[in-house]
Amino acid sequence: MIFSWILKIVCWIIAGMVASKLMKLDVGSDRNGILVNLIIGIIGGLVGTLVAKLLGIGATNIIGSTLISIAGSCLAIWLVMYFSAKK
Repeated sequence: MIFSWILKIVCWIIAGMVASKLMKLDVGSDRNGILVNLIIGIIGGLVGTLVAKLLGIGATNIIGSTLISIAGSCLAIWLVMYFSAKK
């Protein structure tokens, strides 16, 4: 039980790092900073996992969980960048 939670936390951290790197490559500059993008990515990975589970598409293995976390992280970072550019 505790091992699965540790594994999920590691997935969220990896997803946050991957999403942060992808967004930096996409935008070309790191407006928010790597630490802010990492934190937003981890939160996005958590929210993405929870939303996927609520929709019934939750993953049971590490690869699926990581992919869902990366998608949630990318979406969260993109939303923050989109709404911060509106100001």
